[in-house]
Amino acid sequence: MLYRLLKLIILILLQFYIAIPTYAENAVSDEYKKSATQLSEAQQVVSYLTQLDFEELFDIDILDISAFSAAKKQQKIADTAAALFVITQEDIRRAGITHIAEALRLAPGIQVARIDANKWAITARGFNDLYTSKLLVMIDGRTVYNPLRSEVMWSLQDLFIEDVERIEIIRGPGASLWGANAVNGVINILTKSAKKTEGGLVSATIGKGEENAILGYRHGGKIKDNMYFRAYGKLYQHDNFLDAQNQDVKNEWKMRHAGFRMDWEVNDKNDVSVQGDIYQGDLNQRVLLLYPTIQPYDDTTSVHSYNILTSWKRNTDKNSTTLQSYVTHNRYQDIFYKEKRDIFDIDWQQHYIPSEHYEIVWGLGYRYTRDYLPKEDHFVTYNPQQQTDHLFSAFIQNEFWLKPEKLRLTLGSKFEHNDYTGIEIQPTARLLWKLDQTKSAWAAVSRAVRTPSRTDQTLTAKYASIEPPFALSYASGTPNFKSETLVAYELGLHWQLTSHSFVDASLFFNDYDRLRITGLSNVSFDPIPTLYFEFENGMRGEIFGAELAGVWQITNALDIKASYTYTKTQLHVIDPEDNTVFNWEAVEENDPNHQVSLNLFWSISPRWEFDMSFYYVDDLPNQKTPDYTRVDLRLGWQPHPDWHFSLGVRNAFDRQHKEFDTGINGNIAIPSDVRRATYLQVRWQY
Repeated sequence: MLYRLLKLIILILLQFYIAIPTYAENAVSDEYKKSATQLSEAQQVVSYLTQLDFEELFDIDILDISAFSAAKKQQKIADTAAALFVITQEDIRRAGITHIAEALRLAPGIQVARIDANKWAITARGFNDLYTSKLLVMIDGRTVYNPLRSEVMWSLQDLFIEDVERIEIIRGPGASLWGANAVNGVINILTKSAKKTEGGLVSATIGKGEENAILGYRHGGKIKDNMYFRAYGKLYQHDNFLDAQNQDVKNEWKMRHAGFRMDWEVNDKNDVSVQGDIYQGDLNQRVLLLYPTIQPYDDTTSVHSYNILTSWKRNTDKNSTTLQSYVTHNRYQDIFYKEKRDIFDIDWQQHYIPSEHYEIVWGLGYRYTRDYLPKEDHFVTYNPQQQTDHLFSAFIQNEFWLKPEKLRLTLGSKFEHNDYTGIEIQPTARLLWKLDQTKSAWAAVSRAVRTPSRTDQTLTAKYASIEPPFALSYASGTPNFKSETLVAYELGLHWQLTSHSFVDASLFFNDYDRLRITGLSNVSFDPIPTLYFEFENGMRGEIFGAELAGVWQITNALDIKASYTYTKTQLHVIDPEDNTVFNWEAVEENDPNHQVSLNLFWSISPRWEFDMSFYYVDDLPNQKTPDYTRVDLRLGWQPHPDWHFSLGVRNAFDRQHKEFDTGINGNIAIPSDVRRATYLQVRWQY
């Protein structure tokens, strides 16, 4: 009786919300399509579904989300033994996102905090800071993690946003595949192939409070059979933010981007891709000047960069090979330092399937990094001013189906040799159990390291002391600074509740050792009272938490995506009796205990859309930042298939709020408040 009642309820709902013709293309077999040509689309779907039994109704593959980053091969989320989340291009568009950094708010387990108009503190699973050191970020496999201070400069990581195909986010260590610094998570931003971007696209945004103006143009086409190209140009100009007294802060900024991509399908087995980007920008900032006196200072940062990436892929029935290489050149200058950096990277990997019960992925890599840090001032120096680093790596990952289609064991490790700490080994063991066709549980144990940066070992900074009787202080790196380490324990569940809903849950416990702190190393009174500090591996800690994300496609016209994250950080100075160490445990309150997000995407009609994004972030005591709630609203209109209009407001019910401060870490950027922002966007495709 219950069986029949449930089936009847499902069929009634399907008939009532029969705006599901798009589902039909996935659900209806070719044979059925041929036999039902006399019926309307809606009648075809209902007629077909009435012939299915209850279990078959829930086997229709609608949430067919694939991922690459978690396994270095293509597979579904349900077959991945990792806390993986995918942000699609449609998610970005419907949420009114115009910058890569802001898109990460859509993911569970990711903390996104604006420090000022052009700086973000972004992390996964704790340790958020302006210089977040434990999150590896890549664009199409090209790392954008800066080894000078172990950070990602988010203002520089921007693209023609319409070219982003998806953003794959691994919460938890990915070091066994991606290497050092993939400690708390990995973010890989993947762009569309040139084949998917034929024709022209003009995008224009005007606004107040965030983007003043964005103007972009892209054109793509076919060079010859199976060879495609695209090129783009983009101007991005961002408004300033406000201080706590509602006064303008001089931190507006602008960027100019251009780039290209070419994809060549050589034959049915070989593909070649070449792509590149160039950008230049000026970012205003209000910082805390450290010498000769401590005072606010308005500065302008100038940035220049270009990169070229090439890749070759060969696919056969049981074997796939990828060879990828890229070159990056960066120039960065502000009041504190000037940096020139060149990176050359080459990576080769092979995915081999010797049998239906066993797979192996392995590869080799080499990275060459050269920097030049000239002594442009008298309070921040690096010794030596020029340095060349070499990184050699190899990885291997084996997957065994212990029980066909039910139990999968993954064992693997990354092996690296760097010029700071020598050999680093970062293994993982992962187990995936497919409970049935809709549920899979997984568990993992992994080790990852954050290798020293140039700052950790070679920096010397001079600044005025805040309190007398000392007049000066020096902070410096130390050559014997070691890698920070993590051993992570994870449990997770992927569950497709129905054909229209999906839930992903994970639990984690991270055990850290040799974390970086600043300790007092010496005191001198000759010729003036001076304090000397050094970076040292003086802290350990634990971070544990839970992440829950869900997708519910209520009707073809209404989607809801929601997530909840709980994070708890506990830090301990290794030697609590050492009175030369400050209260570094306070940085455990840089991360919110609770985060909630809710995204509602409603297609009112074929021409009208209404979207709402809700975010709640708990308070940050160490950052002197109260909790806040943010609501973004968007109204979309498509009068013609080639024209899209969007009218939106961000932070709709709050004039301004603070998301991050300076804290004990010593962030040099003086924080400002995020403003309420409005925008109008127009897109034209031809």
